[in-house]
Amino acid sequence: MQTNNHTDGLIERLSELHGEELAINREAIDKELAADAEAYQGLGIKLLSIGGGLLATFFFLGFVGLVLTQASEASIFVGLLIMAGAIWLNKTSTNTILDTVLISSYLASFGMIAFGMVQLHVDANAIATVLLILAVITCVVTSGYMHNFFSVLVASGCLFAFVLINDAYEITHLLTLLLAWSYAWMCLNETDLIAQNPQLNARYMALRNGLLFSFIAILAYLGVADFRSSSLQDNFISGLIIIAVTAFVLYAIVRALALRAKDKLMVYVLGGILLASTVFAPAICGALLIVFLSFHTGHRTGIAAGLVALVYFTGQYYYDLSYTLLIKSEIMMASGALFFLAWFILKKQLKRYEQN
Repeated sequence: MQTNNHTDGLIERLSELHGEELAINREAIDKELAADAEAYQGLGIKLLSIGGGLLATFFFLGFVGLVLTQASEASIFVGLLIMAGAIWLNKTSTNTILDTVLISSYLASFGMIAFGMVQLHVDANAIATVLLILAVITCVVTSGYMHNFFSVLVASGCLFAFVLINDAYEITHLLTLLLAWSYAWMCLNETDLIAQNPQLNARYMALRNGLLFSFIAILAYLGVADFRSSSLQDNFISGLIIIAVTAFVLYAIVRALALRAKDKLMVYVLGGILLASTVFAPAICGALLIVFLSFHTGHRTGIAAGLVALVYFTGQYYYDLSYTLLIKSEIMMASGALFFLAWFILKKQLKRYEQN
């Protein structure tokens, strides 16, 4: 109902601006909106179903692996066949259960292909490259939400695999830059990207969410000591990279708000202090970047994920500090004061932001 009201209001405004020169196919618009709503409804149920489907699929793969242990080429061929079939059937599928089976099969096909290549003693870099290419091809040939979403995750995982395979942990900073800037660029250019062409419009949500969770994954690697390799040095480099991207995003948001000079100065000073304090905690700064972008675009999933990440990474950072509890408490109080001041300014400017 709310979507229909927004659509009616938008059509009325367009009609007032263009008059009879504008031809609007309301039936086609309603059809597209209904298809879009159907594609995203029950997304949580789909994810849970996919998790269960993957467990069953992996048991099946274990059996297939035993059968095809001596036939690695067959494992690769069957994996490619399953992947192609899952992508092709997804184009016509409208059933949630069938979608779950197709997505589970699609993800399992990556495992079969990788398994076969490992059995053939193919170089690990070559395996990661092949899986990366297959993920990119999937994004090109299908507009299905879940296929594109998981393809972005697989592609990001392959890029990170290059770091681990070659022990090139310095490249982690470049991967951080790639994910942070790609996610920020998609959010800041949302309107242009959606309006550019229907094919990109159909893939936009999946690609953005895939980049979102890929970025959170790399932040977890940077911010959680149990995940991070001891070989990764100069963690502050990733912090500086994310701070630079966040500063650019903050500038874009302030420009969109059309604030007064006094308010701009306050935002920049507060933002500078807040960002500078996270230079050695890139995960916290990255979570702030997600929150800023999500509030700017009204992306609820991003807001929820960003806030959860911010709370977790902040707590993890203080937990890992080798200070006394008293000093940790003082740092926590100072951080809380900064966040409270940021909330106060944000609340003050919220109405003006909504008007713009």
